[in-house]
Amino acid sequence: MEIVIPIAILGSLIGLQLLTQAPFRKVAREFNLSGDFPPFGPPQELVGEIGDYPVLIRTLGDKESISKDLEIRLRLTHSLAGSLFVKTALFLERFTQDDLEVQDPSFDRKFILEGADLALLAYLNSDRRALLSDWKKGLIVIDEGYLIHQFTQSALSNRRLRSTLLQIRDLATSLDQNELGIYEALVQNADSDTNPQFRRRCIQALLREAEPNELTLEFARKHLNEPDLEIQAWAAEALGEEGIPTLLSIVIRAEDNELAAILALRALASHKHEDAEKGVFHALSMPVDAIRADVIKALIEKQQNFRWSSWTDTGWRDQIPRRLLELREAKDPSSASQNVLEPLLEALSLFCETQARNEAIQCFTMVIRLALSSPTISLQAVSAAIQGIEKLGGRDQIALLMRVADKGSRQAGKSALRAARSIQERLGLSHGDGHLSLVKDEGGEISIVREQGELSLSEIAPKRSVVDAD
Repeated sequence: MEIVIPIAILGSLIGLQLLTQAPFRKVAREFNLSGDFPPFGPPQELVGEIGDYPVLIRTLGDKESISKDLEIRLRLTHSLAGSLFVKTALFLERFTQDDLEVQDPSFDRKFILEGADLALLAYLNSDRRALLSDWKKGLIVIDEGYLIHQFTQSALSNRRLRSTLLQIRDLATSLDQNELGIYEALVQNADSDTNPQFRRRCIQALLREAEPNELTLEFARKHLNEPDLEIQAWAAEALGEEGIPTLLSIVIRAEDNELAAILALRALASHKHEDAEKGVFHALSMPVDAIRADVIKALIEKQQNFRWSSWTDTGWRDQIPRRLLELREAKDPSSASQNVLEPLLEALSLFCETQARNEAIQCFTMVIRLALSSPTISLQAVSAAIQGIEKLGGRDQIALLMRVADKGSRQAGKSALRAARSIQERLGLSHGDGHLSLVKDEGGEISIVREQGELSLSEIAPKRSVVDAD
């Protein structure tokens, strides 16, 4: 059967072919790009070079559709070591201060970054950020070494495709300017970028995230006298023992900048050096709750990770238990900041195994008794005190634990029963086979703990109570 296509329809098809293919044919001829042209519609892709850049122009979407989205890909000479994507409207609606990746709001609002922070910060100097932020001709992406632009080919003309291709080439050429090594680029950005927040972020990256080398150490020395105390702390930390005097001076001036003092204290705590330990102990007596709490946490972390070998062989480490017990939170838990009390109780159980054991137990006991009569003591502090008694306490503390099981919260009661069983096992008061153990209460009554945790009977008041031990 012979199919006859009317002249009018055939003419329309030919016209459509010329209309959709013309821009591509003209660009292909001008820039010597190659590609296969189908009978109707644009080519699936054109490849070649424009200037010094390998280029790929391809259609996206349904292959059977005449109107398709287009993508231009140029291979960059000096590519971003990561990926950069334009944010969608949804991202922009949810944008908060926490979304600042390079600390340049005008740039961070538009782009999502993926990759190593050092490489991204090195690449995205003020010129590149401005070039990318000012692009207003559609989607722009840098990914896997390519500069990618996507746009719609509806109403595409010879002029529009050619001008878009040349604009992408010019953008790639500008992005490839002034290429330096990562560390050199970071130093340049830290010294001369037009955005102060971005400069500070680059300084932080060099001092806190980069691997130490001759360039970063020299950069750190230059910033030891920075007016910004936080930057001083970063620089001193980067210099190791060379930075200890600066860290000490920041701690002494803690009231000028608490955050900087905390940064300095954390750095000092990492050193096995007498002067560093001196600074840590000085901070314990400071009247700033946040600093004392952070010092105690630093002591705990150091002791848990390295034990006594992390301290110099001096009298400093031997002073830790007494120094902790001298804190007002240890002497008067009722007036203590809970942010300090909780880590303090944990530290006492860690540092007082051999020294000041009885005083530490007295502190734990005081906290637990106070918690039974007052809501001011947090559940976390009660839990820390119970764990301290479990570790350091003995027969005399079991009765107190039973009071907690009887009168305390459900969570505290369970912790207290577990602690009582642990103490009995440690002291050999239990048979270890689920039988009951008898312990004298502080009032002369009897407290009975079942080893397997099924039941606990406590007679510390005229009436008897039964508490679940699970």
